[in-house]
Amino acid sequence: MTFEPPEPDVVSADLRIPLDHLGVDSDSLARAAAARLMPTFAEYIGHLESVVPAETLRTYRPYWRRLVHAWPEHRLDTPTPRDLDTLIDHTRRNAETRRNTRAGHAAANHMIDALRCLYRTAIDEGHLTPLTNPAARGRSVRREFRRPRVAGLRQRGPVTP
Repeated sequence: MTFEPPEPDVVSADLRIPLDHLGVDSDSLARAAAARLMPTFAEYIGHLESVVPAETLRTYRPYWRRLVHAWPEHRLDTPTPRDLDTLIDHTRRNAETRRNTRAGHAAANHMIDALRCLYRTAIDEGHLTPLTNPAARGRSVRREFRRPRVAGLRQRGPVTP
């Protein structure tokens, strides 16, 4: 599933005059064609599941399913960093609570990693560029939850038998 955006100069000279008369330049026409060819999350994740290794699929499939459920018809280039942050926070708040839970931080980190994998593959396949990657402008993985635990260990002092 490779994507080659049309070159701006593919518009023939015969079409340039009517397009100029309508106020449409060939660059905007090429951008519109590229936007039409951008896959949706549902389409692209279906493709992505067939090209990633089994271990990657096992790890990220639950998070990709959340993306498909949340944004099935959205194109890959449409979410804003705020949309992605909202999705990550939603994932953290709705994580399964277990005995060793960390308040959903691991689930949020997995969602961030799943988004990175999705967008890195989309860039590699030519659907996006690093400059048009919505995830590049979002937050990075935060591991703040480890700091209080380490600080608490330091306060207890050395362990004596």
